[in-house]
Amino acid sequence: MYQATIDGVHLCSTNSVGGFDCISDPVAKLIVNGSDSFDFVLYPQHPVYPDVVCKVSRVKIWQDSKLIFYGTVTGYSETMDGVRTYSCEGALAWLNELCVPSYHLSGATPEQALSWYISSYNKAVRDKSKKFSLGTVTVKKAKRKDGTEGTIARSSGVHPSYWEEISQKLLDSFGGILRIRYSGADDCAGIIDWLAIPDATCDQDIRYAKNLMNCDWTYDATPIVTAVVPLGKKKDSSSEDDEFRIDIMKSNDTSMTALLAQLVGDDYVKSGDMVYSKSRVEKYGLIQKTVTFDDESAPDTIAYLGAVWLKQNGMASSTVSAEAIDIADIDESVSHFVCGDYVRTQLPGYEEEQLFPVTSIEIPLAAPEDARLTVGTQESGIASGGTTTGGGSISDVGSGSDAMAHTHANKGVLDKITEQDYTDFKSAVTKAHTHDNKDTLDKLTPSVWSELMAAKNKAHTHSNKDTLDKIDETSWTRVYGMSHEHDNKDVLDQITQEEWKSINSAKNKAHTHDNKATLDKIDDVSWLTVYGQTHEHSNKDILDKITASYTTEEKTKLAGIADGANKYTHPTTSGNKHIPSGGRSGQILRWSADGTAVWGADNNTTYGDVTQSAHGLMTAADKKKLDGIAAGATKVAVDSALSATSTNPVQNKAVKAALDSKSASGHTHTMITNSALLVSGANNTAKWVKLGTLVSSGNFSNAVIRVWSGDGANGRANQNSSFEVQIKDGWQSTESATKACGVTVYRVDCSSVKVKVIPTAHDTYTVWVYLPWTYWNGNYAVYGKYKSWTPQPLIQSDEPEGTGADTAYYDQAFLTSTVAAAQTLVDSGWQVPTFPSGISQSSIRYRKQGKIVSVTGSVKFSASTAAKTVLTLPEEYRPPKKIQQFNAVDSSSQPSFLTMIDTDGTVRFVGKTQGFFDTTSYYYIHCTFFVD
Repeated sequence: MYQATIDGVHLCSTNSVGGFDCISDPVAKLIVNGSDSFDFVLYPQHPVYPDVVCKVSRVKIWQDSKLIFYGTVTGYSETMDGVRTYSCEGALAWLNELCVPSYHLSGATPEQALSWYISSYNKAVRDKSKKFSLGTVTVKKAKRKDGTEGTIARSSGVHPSYWEEISQKLLDSFGGILRIRYSGADDCAGIIDWLAIPDATCDQDIRYAKNLMNCDWTYDATPIVTAVVPLGKKKDSSSEDDEFRIDIMKSNDTSMTALLAQLVGDDYVKSGDMVYSKSRVEKYGLIQKTVTFDDESAPDTIAYLGAVWLKQNGMASSTVSAEAIDIADIDESVSHFVCGDYVRTQLPGYEEEQLFPVTSIEIPLAAPEDARLTVGTQESGIASGGTTTGGGSISDVGSGSDAMAHTHANKGVLDKITEQDYTDFKSAVTKAHTHDNKDTLDKLTPSVWSELMAAKNKAHTHSNKDTLDKIDETSWTRVYGMSHEHDNKDVLDQITQEEWKSINSAKNKAHTHDNKATLDKIDDVSWLTVYGQTHEHSNKDILDKITASYTTEEKTKLAGIADGANKYTHPTTSGNKHIPSGGRSGQILRWSADGTAVWGADNNTTYGDVTQSAHGLMTAADKKKLDGIAAGATKVAVDSALSATSTNPVQNKAVKAALDSKSASGHTHTMITNSALLVSGANNTAKWVKLGTLVSSGNFSNAVIRVWSGDGANGRANQNSSFEVQIKDGWQSTESATKACGVTVYRVDCSSVKVKVIPTAHDTYTVWVYLPWTYWNGNYAVYGKYKSWTPQPLIQSDEPEGTGADTAYYDQAFLTSTVAAAQTLVDSGWQVPTFPSGISQSSIRYRKQGKIVSVTGSVKFSASTAAKTVLTLPEEYRPPKKIQQFNAVDSSSQPSFLTMIDTDGTVRFVGKTQGFFDTTSYYYIHCTFFVD
């Protein structure tokens, strides 16, 4: 049974009535080495519909009692009916939400590196439920010459996400299987495992004509490498832009090749700055690749590590993948497939079963019997391309196969297997297996092996000869290439050749045990059950520090200490001292020193009445006055006349005097001339309609297009809608279609109307409108200041192409409107200013009509000058901000000059050069502005 919840509320479930009401197509996809996903379609009738919040809402999916998905809603698409298709990401995607600070990690094993990334993320994340725990890690680094596990170095200063670092600097380098076991707890999202190979096998298998849907095979020779150029640490003189590393040129070719023959194999040769494989070069030619080991500085060690890398990598890859159905929901005798586990698979053309890892599972929750999975494996080889450090600019050896690095107790024997020996074993094994005598095989010594080799050509037969004859190279690699560890590896690694001889020579000596009857009952299974189980103590760090037995005296001491007790010494510093002893009635504590008080007499203090210059007690008169003032009251100044600048209240008589000069009733306006154009072509569907093309009158000019339409024409008032499109030509220093104009749309009872004005030149605009009704026929008219309007009726379903001008919408809905009575503007008439000295003639006048001020006329100067203040406007005629404009002289052959009207009322003429204004020309000003 599958059940899904969102924020703890039921979303859907199988095997229940109404389990999928108002939801459809819920599909979960579980994968390895990536984030799981979950998609579903939600209808508005579902109870959780209004409460789902992207990036906040949490989704959980159970398979019976097992939590198989835990993640966050990331987004949705919505139809016009409100049906939403949601997408969710699994918890591993949270590693993409935080950036890794600058760091440098060196001398770490792969497990320690992954642990560091997870610990660093957990410290940075603020939501405890998004934290992770590190689980099982079996990926290992290739061992060094001294037998210790290799280490890696990782660093970054560009702040990538945690998932990018783990994916690129661990998974890309070592391969393996990274998966999450969800917990969904308040303090932990799940446990992350990183396995070199699967650690379990599904009890459900995949077979042709049973549940196998598809399979394919691929072979890729691109990764083939025949020689490596190994490099070590950066040289001290190296910089970021000019990188130099230690190479192997100082390593002796002859002696190093001999050493490689003993440690790696006689197929590997050191030559100059590279190590190559003789057999591969002979077959494929010279194909080089650079590998980097950031932690190494010795040329001989670098050459050895390069040979190890070449031995384990650089081979062609053979990949097989299969797609199958999970039948656990229709066959209760088998369990569900688990991502990252092995599954027994029988493919077409193969008689025997093979083991493949499950790489993805897709589960449709509404029909779990249709669940499908994908399995596959990559036999050998690494991804090719460029310089490698086992995955980018990082220091490690190898790629996917490096995660399989391991050693054998009988390594000396295995290193002596020749090509002919290998051929003798071909075609024998087609599936993973173990030997009953594995302990015996692991004990083979070089001398015993030599005896076996000497006897190998003697006439003999095998009872399983048919099986041995079927072992090929691929089968051999699959079985013996699998990495493994011994539980007592630390002990086995310490056994020397001499100690083994002593143990081997003693095993057959006659002896007895006092508990022989008990020991005789112990078989391999029982032994492994007891001593093969590894475990950890939660207080391991404490237990490791215990050096002595727990004594009776310590037990007695502990019994006398209360639960939760701690050692406490009360501080004696300032602020922590107790009330002093002593004191009596009528005394108070008085200050003595910092943090110290002493008992003293409580002396009475007398106070006089308060004055304006001294503190004291409130008088009865002050109290009476205070009681007569309302709470929150303030002093208010009331003006006796109307003012354009004052914010104070005004007397009633001043308001009435102003209203008496206004019209006492409404009035009518002359009817607008019938000049509307037709908008037609509706055919029971909403459409984009091209009205035409407008050519503006230049900078600051405005044109208004008024459209009357609506939803049908059946004589109902609610079918009438209109909107107005204001297009203002923009000022540009360099004329172009970019930002040529700004558009404002005023919509009345038509909030779904859209407008797209597409500038094709600095003063030319194509006007489109989207009419959202089925029968939208109507009219439109064009007003304002513009050069031309060309009607170009065109109807289409798709939004027109092209970049639209910046557009703002303002919505209003009303059925009635009342025009207020017109106000009579106060006209000051033309006023003649007083002109300063230096002006011989002037016709400049100023006038105020309501809030509009006009200044116009010309002046003639009595002396040449570069700048001159020609008049000062009275206070009520002054602009709220400084006004500057260019004006021409009385002859078009002369240049223009600047006129400025400042907020203090000064009107100033400014020329471009010294003596610009002469004594013979007239200089004009024409300016109109609002004073409020």
